[in-house]
Parts: sequence; structure tokens; C-alpha cells
Amino acid sequence: MNHAIIKPVAWAIILFTCNTAFAVSVIRGTIKNTTDGTINSYSYTEHIIERSVIKRDVKLVNDQLEIRIDNVDPVIVRFEFDHQMLDFFLLPDDSISFACDAKDMGNSLEINCSNHDDQVFTTSMSLIESLRLKGMGPYEVKGVGWQGLPKGLRDSLEREIKKQQDTYKSNKAGKLHFSAALRQRIIDTTYQRASQVMTLYGYQSFGNMKLKEEISESDIEALIANTEIENEDLLQNAAYITFLYWYDSRAYKQYREDNGLTFTSLRDWSMERFAFQDKLYRSPKVRYAVQTHVFCKNNINNPELFTEGAAKLNQMYPEGIYSEQLKKMSLSAKGLRSGQPAPQFTLKDIDGNMVSLESLKGKVLYIDFWATWCIPCVAENQAAKKIKPYYQDKDVMFIYITRDNNEAAWKKDVTEQQIEGLHLFGGGTAVFDQYQADGIPKYVLIDKEGKIVTADAPRPSDADKLKELIAPLL
Repeated sequence: MNHAIIKPVAWAIILFTCNTAFAVSVIRGTIKNTTDGTINSYSYTEHIIERSVIKRDVKLVNDQLEIRIDNVDPVIVRFEFDHQMLDFFLLPDDSISFACDAKDMGNSLEINCSNHDDQVFTTSMSLIESLRLKGMGPYEVKGVGWQGLPKGLRDSLEREIKKQQDTYKSNKAGKLHFSAALRQRIIDTTYQRASQVMTLYGYQSFGNMKLKEEISESDIEALIANTEIENEDLLQNAAYITFLYWYDSRAYKQYREDNGLTFTSLRDWSMERFAFQDKLYRSPKVRYAVQTHVFCKNNINNPELFTEGAAKLNQMYPEGIYSEQLKKMSLSAKGLRSGQPAPQFTLKDIDGNMVSLESLKGKVLYIDFWATWCIPCVAENQAAKKIKPYYQDKDVMFIYITRDNNEAAWKKDVTEQQIEGLHLFGGGTAVFDQYQADGIPKYVLIDKEGKIVTADAPRPSDADKLKELIAPLL
């Protein structure tokens, strides 16, 4: 397989050290011969603050692309187009430019960047991973996602990707000199197994998920006893952060049980956790990272609590490197606070008619952000059928906004699942950004005046809480 041609240039790397302004990183590209002059998507995740960004259907202008990212930590920015993946390892305040021909990526890709070896590795690994998109190609017209592929095909693609990536890494061993940031962020696998085991145990303990082989408490105690808990050198490593999240969740559960603590509100539960974490971690750096990550992960969809908690974190760590990012996220969350006018949108319904949020005033709106390929979404759709008869003669409207890009598959699935309600085609439009619906399913409740009741409404499967919330609005 041919790999990218990386042309280094002598651009200085300016590391983000100032807490009073955002670093702005830039990626500029020239992409020729795409199918329709469009990038299917680009995405990245800042793992500490749990901020995931995905932009879909990005139009090129004369084959040119430019994006600006305000990342505090190094991130992997992934482009997807024409059944190909292209990853860039982007440092804060970094600049990268690239050019390629979509019909001959392996031979045509040229990248000008400051961190040469990092990009050789990152882009080459992503080009190999493109086998996943190419394998899915014939199934896309059916609206089938990765999990919906025949298991034999999915497994064979994964084996081939791993084989090629392992071969590539073996051939390059000792020949590339990666930056410390890249090693910490994506290459270091120290916590990979511990992260996987703790994640499964977390789902088993907190999500009541049944595993083929149950993980015992003694297994977890042995794992923790043989794992370094506080490691300041790997705070940007996604596997380590995931490990810390589940370690912290387990420890907090034990702390509540030992002290007989019960809480009547999510706010009290979250604020007590800050105090608990202050005692649990010795390293200030680890403590700050854990407190920020755990809080953001648990409350990103709760605007009122997120705003209060982010302010508390910034008070606790006034010089913290995530303070400005938390302020920005809080400003965004305020637009979804209770009592605020709901962000306006106009979308196409299943019959092709354009429907605006404004036109729906006078009814209580229960909005479900979902997708046909989202397994939890499908399960909640079935749970909603038990609730709808209760509101048959009341001013409550169930609205479904899909993240699907395939209209035919979306319409077919709505029919097959017999989902009653107003169905709107969201696709990759801005409505998901407006309502911070990066993770689905997500539910938003809006009153008859068009104001937000909550941007983190109970799921249909939590029928009693949902009914209790809707009752005073009627």
C-alpha cells in the first residue's frame, strides 16, 4: 500500500500557555475530484472536557477547505470523504496544510506541517483504517451503519485493518521519532486493558448490562491494586482518562455507601463529588483533570447544573487550562437553560413539507433527537408507544429529529417501527449543534410558549418522571 507524502516545513509550534484566550489551530486543504465537492464530515473530541465536535456536509470552494479549531489539548481531527478517512494530529495553536486527489489518495497526499513524523504516522494509520468505510460502501444505500454489517464482514475488515496497521508499525519501528504529545495521546497503550475492563465493569454495575462473563468485585480490586492510579504524564491519553472516570465512579459509590449518603437532587450529588475528589487524589494535576472530566461527562446535557459546576471549577482552579473553554461551553449551555426561548429551526417533515418550531407554539413539545442506526434510540421508540395514549387528547406533540443522512432509509425505518409523531429530517444540519445533541438519544421538553423546560428531559422509558414533568405544562 502506498502512503502519504509528507513535506515538512519549518513552522514554529506555539504551545498553548495563556489562560486568557483560546488557541486557534488551522487546517487548510486542497481536495480535488471529490464526488460532489463536499467533505462528508470532519470531527474531533477533547476528552478531558468531553467536547465532541462533528460537522457534516462541508462544501468545498474551488476545491479549497479551511477550518479553525480552538483546542486546548492535542486532538485527532478526522476527515471522511469518498469512503476514505484522513486523520491529522493537531496541537494547540498549530497549522497544517494539505493537498490530495480523492481518487488517488495514497500517491497524491502532500502535507506541510511542523510535526512531520507525527503526521506520517497518524495519516498512514487512518488511510489503512479507510478499509472500514470502503467495506461499508455497498451497504450505505440501505442505511446500514457499522454495527449493522454482517458480523463476518465486520470481523474480517477489523482483522485486516489490525494486520496492516501492525505491519506498518513494525516496519517503522525505530525510524520515526514521535513527539511526546503524540505518544501520550494515541500511541501509549499502558492503560488500554485496564480501561476496557473498568468500562465493562462500570456498565455491569451502573447500567445493569449483562456480560457473557461477569466481572467480579475481587477482579476489580486486583486490577486497581496493580495499576498506577495517578499518572501526570498521561493526562491527555484517552484510555487513561476513561480508566480514571470509572475508577472515580466506583470509589464515589463506595464512599456514599460507607457514609450512608443519599441525595434528593442531581445538583447535591454532583457538588458533593467535588469534595470527595478533593480528598481522593494527591496530585493537583490529576485531581483537576478528573474533576473536570467527570463533571463534564455527567452534566454536559444539563445546562443549569453545567453552568453552575463550570463556574465552581473555574473558582477552584482560576489558572486552569480549561477555564476559558468551560466559560465558552457555559455560554452555549445558557441558551438551553429553563425559561429561555428554544432555539429556532425549520426542517423538512417526512412528506417534504417545511415545518418551523415557531409554527408549533401552543403545544407542549417533547423532542427526540435520534437516528435509525442508534440501538438505544430504537429501544426508547418502543417505550414511547406506552406513553403516547396517555396524551392522546392533550396538547402534547412528540417530535422526532433524525441524524440520518439517508432519507429513504429514514422513512423506511419510521414506517417499519410504526413511530407515531412529527418526523423531521435533521441529517447533519445545525439543529444538532443548537441543541447540543452530540450524543443521542437526547430529549428536550418545550412549553406552550416555546420556552425550554429542560434540555435534558427524561427518556420515554422513565415514564413516571416524564409524566410528572409534563403535567404542570398542560
